[in-house]
Amino acid sequence: MRQEAFIERPAVRPEAAEKKKRRRFLKFPKSWGEVKKLGWKFVAAFILFYLIRDTILYIIIPYLIAKGIFF
Repeated sequence: MRQEAFIERPAVRPEAAEKKKRRRFLKFPKSWGEVKKLGWKFVAAFILFYLIRDTILYIIIPYLIAKGIFF
């Protein structure tokens, strides 16, 4: 009679799983297949990123320069 050895694997901690999930979400897609899989979430993040970046570059910084606060 043969006994099978059961190897107990440590349970994945919820914090580690959450970090991995967050890291996967923040990773930039490498192909169009990944973009299609992410769908509207990717499009919304893309638009939001550029909206914030352009607002800072083209509205806030020139305004602060004109007011003499910046530079």
